[in-house]
Amino acid sequence: MPVPPQTQTPPDLSRMQRRAQQKNLHGGVSRRKTSQGNGEPQLRRLHLLRTTLVAFAILCVVAALAVIAVFFMWPNSSRLAQGTQVDFVIAPGTNSTQIAADLKHAGLIGNETIFRFRLQRLGAGSNLIAGTHLLVSGWSYERIILALSSSPTSTAVKVVIPEGSNIARIATILHDRLGLSAAAFEAYATTAASDFKQQYPYLESAYNGSLEGYLFPDTYQFPKSSTPQEICAEMLGRFDQVWAGLQPSGHSNYSIAQLVTVASLVEKEVSVPTERPLVASVIYNRLDRNMRLQLCSTVQILLPDPAKNKLRLTAVDLATPSPYNTYLHAGLPPGPIANPGKAALEAALKPAQTSYLYFVLTGKDGSQTFASTSAEFETAKLKSKEVFGQ
Repeated sequence: MPVPPQTQTPPDLSRMQRRAQQKNLHGGVSRRKTSQGNGEPQLRRLHLLRTTLVAFAILCVVAALAVIAVFFMWPNSSRLAQGTQVDFVIAPGTNSTQIAADLKHAGLIGNETIFRFRLQRLGAGSNLIAGTHLLVSGWSYERIILALSSSPTSTAVKVVIPEGSNIARIATILHDRLGLSAAAFEAYATTAASDFKQQYPYLESAYNGSLEGYLFPDTYQFPKSSTPQEICAEMLGRFDQVWAGLQPSGHSNYSIAQLVTVASLVEKEVSVPTERPLVASVIYNRLDRNMRLQLCSTVQILLPDPAKNKLRLTAVDLATPSPYNTYLHAGLPPGPIANPGKAALEAALKPAQTSYLYFVLTGKDGSQTFASTSAEFETAKLKSKEVFGQ
């Protein structure tokens, strides 16, 4: 008889369900861990991207500021020797791009793009005049643009400004050589510091806005059509060039305005060149001891001609009221009394190291006797009287 089939035991469903749940549970944990693991690198990438973008933005801002500084403030440089005169020709119909290229080729500017930018900023792009212009190497971009915008001329006049000339004397020389109004030049030069203080910040301290002391005495070639502003610009540029080449030493606690004032005093008090550092030492020694300078030059500039050059000053002369009168007022005058040359500027920066407190004119060649004590000073005065009389 047939054997009946064996009954199979059904699987334990509850056990299988638990295993499936555990499997699903383990798989879920695994997936969550994987999801978290993939998110952290993504966050790091986002953070790195943001950091890169910020750094790039900062770099762009710095680069933009650098470009602005170059185009607005970068000084002109010339491959020619400073002060070299060049007859520069603008042919009729020449555009500003070609003019910039020609200026570069002539060695008068350092960068064509900056020249064109300054030209547009000044609104002078269409104002450049055809013809022959006298230009000088070392001029600023603005000075060149001003010259090229003025009536062309290749006629220059040699003008010699002696060391120690004050503004009034310079005005007379310019009138004699160029026919320029002396009154117009003097009126401008004694008030024009504000026109140049952005380019030369030390002019911020110029007394009453005067350029006295900063119009460097030298030999110049000025076009006959020069204006007071153009002449002052060139003389200031020459002063700045000379000053930049000097190295202050020993009295750096004095401002540029004070040092130039000392130099002007040295220039007016000295006839023998080797005595400049000695006179400078007397000035600083007296200032250090709070002694009045009592320099005759600060009174002579106040007197009318021809009294300015008299050898002996009277008691009335010495009482002339003025802030420049160092017999009446302690310390330095409020500003330079003349325009010093390079040697006087050097003496102000590097005075001799002495104990001298006095000096007296004792030689007909302009030489002086220096003294450290009152007794020595009295002896020197007697010697002066022997040579020059009472």
